[in-house]
Amino acid sequence: MDESSIDERIARTSYIIVVLTFIAGALGVFMAYIAGSYLTKPIRELVKATEEIGNGNLDYKIKMDSDDEIHVLSKAFNEMAYNLNKSISELHNSKERYRKLVDSIGDAVILIDSKKQILSWNRAAEEIFGWSFEEVKNKSIEILFKGDDISGKMVLNFQDC
Repeated sequence: MDESSIDERIARTSYIIVVLTFIAGALGVFMAYIAGSYLTKPIRELVKATEEIGNGNLDYKIKMDSDDEIHVLSKAFNEMAYNLNKSISELHNSKERYRKLVDSIGDAVILIDSKKQILSWNRAAEEIFGWSFEEVKNKSIEILFKGDDISGKMVLNFQDC
């Protein structure tokens, strides 16, 4: 056997080994990408749902086809969103009932904060003081007792009583 044919066979075999190694590596990377995408898809769905709920879309639901731990987490997440939506709805209804109740009271009801700023008041307060809520909103309650004039209207001066 001559040396050139052996060298040629070694070169060809080396070339085939390099090509096969490259193909196997590329196939491995491709399979890892597909597996990674498949495994991270449920996590991406949870992230998307979290963003949707965070943006106020409480009706968003995660759709899962598996029975693994991610499915259990997704189901719990959907239940949490449903309960949160229900609680917010109940809170709005309660707020509306409170508003109607306070507005039906014949006496002035004034809600202030720790800085004595008017946060809310009822219709009776509007009638007694002669200002709409928008005119006194975030103003100090002291305007009602000092005789100050905030919109050209006279204020009751309780210091003279």
